[in-house]
Amino acid sequence: MASPGRATLNKAKTFELEQDAVIQQAFELFDEDGSGSIDIKELETKLLSLGFDKRIVGDAVQRVMENVDADSGNSIQLTEFHNMLKKKLSKDDEEDELLKSYRQFDAESKGVITLQDLKRVCEKLGEDIDEETMKEMILEFARTPEGKKNFFLTVEEFKNMAREPLAQPSTELGLSYR
Repeated sequence: MASPGRATLNKAKTFELEQDAVIQQAFELFDEDGSGSIDIKELETKLLSLGFDKRIVGDAVQRVMENVDADSGNSIQLTEFHNMLKKKLSKDDEEDELLKSYRQFDAESKGVITLQDLKRVCEKLGEDIDEETMKEMILEFARTPEGKKNFFLTVEEFKNMAREPLAQPSTELGLSYR
């Protein structure tokens, strides 16, 4: 019988292979002439057929080409397309993990994390952090739109805090993101 760690690795590898296959299929949809690259015209045509506003497609295509076309050949190769989507997907994964962590703190869905929420989670995890330190943690990142400090964290403030390097990261809460 396979170990749980090996099973997890196999699932991750299978997911990655499936993701690669989907990216390949998407590339082939955009590469209408089967040339192995997506040129500006193909990209414009496909974006228009997907319902993008024709007033913004030209600018969008230019931005994509500037950011994705690494060899400046006015076309996107499979590797460039693959790298662009992998980067986007990993950003989405990080965002999902941060939101899951945030919900652990904001269990009542108030839209903010209070000192009481922080205390509750620390106690639940057996963390021995004094109240003053918890207040400092919140105050370091919690600001009103005018820049004034407040005593609760919004989801955006929590994400900023979670991405900060920590002296002792608590990976159990997903707080070790940069």
